[in-house]
Amino acid sequence: RQWSLTLDGSYTSYLRNGNGFKKYAFSSFGTEFRMWQKDNYRFQGFYGGIYIDGGEFDKTPKSVHSKGHTGSYVGTGLTVGYTWMFTPWLGMELGVRGGFRHVAYDDYFRQNSHSYYQGTHYENSICLNGIFLNFTARLGKYKK
Repeated sequence: RQWSLTLDGSYTSYLRNGNGFKKYAFSSFGTEFRMWQKDNYRFQGFYGGIYIDGGEFDKTPKSVHSKGHTGSYVGTGLTVGYTWMFTPWLGMELGVRGGFRHVAYDDYFRQNSHSYYQGTHYENSICLNGIFLNFTARLGKYKK
């Protein structure tokens, strides 16, 4: 069987609504070990994998008098998907992942220009953690 290791990450700064209030910020990172159905050195077709990921988030209140959340998460689980390679180095993939996720976050209440801490919460769940459609770039030597 053929295997590969993927690394991924994402980041978004705060987005603002029309009134100037921040909406959210998000960052994530992860790695995934994949086993491919075909051993043709093209890294295309069906795959199954095991992933680990984590990140941080900050969901800011929509209005002056409302609740926000800021926290972090870690997760691990299984992935299945399909990859199409357009060139030896560029492709697209469609996949789904699910497994365990641990989330820790703080609630706060925004009033005027101040934020007031309201408590810390923890959640553990087994869930669908993502459905994705990605463009991919492969690094390394290409074998024909």
